Amino acid sequence: MNIMLILVILRYVHISAGIIWLGDKISLLYIVYPLLIKGSADVGRTLSIKVPAITNRVGAVAGATLILAGILLGTFFGRIQSWERLIEPYGLAWMFSLLLTIVLAVVSETRRKMIGELWDEAGQVHTRAVSRLKMIRFWESLGFVLIISCMIFMHFN
Repeated sequence: MNIMLILVILRYVHISAGIIWLGDKISLLYIVYPLLIKGSADVGRTLSIKVPAITNRVGAVAGATLILAGILLGTFFGRIQSWERLIEPYGLAWMFSLLLTIVLAVVSETRRKMIGELWDEAGQVHTRAVSRLKMIRFWESLGFVLIISCMIFMHFN
């Protein structure tokens, strides 16, 4: 098989997995959780467990595919062919984006534990849990912006 065809397919898979992974996380953080908080506690409790359980399966596959394709594109099919290349600007950006992607994947898998229960027994929203959700949303969003910035930097470097 032609190496250029493999490279095009791998880039397509990498970009598609990134879009799916990012879309999964952004939809939960900016659409699902805010809607759950505004609704009733009973419905919110049920959906806050069921919706992430479904989307996390898709997100986990997309995230793993994204990371694997990124490793292949950066090393085997890319510029990083030796350890010395890791300390060059491209290698540093590649390592930073890889590590940040792994950190964000771990954070998204443990997000519910970090946020805690959104409602108390009376059905009132816990303000501390909402504050933690907003903080996690900010840091995850910043992480996504940094990863995309690294991708742009690596493309033009």
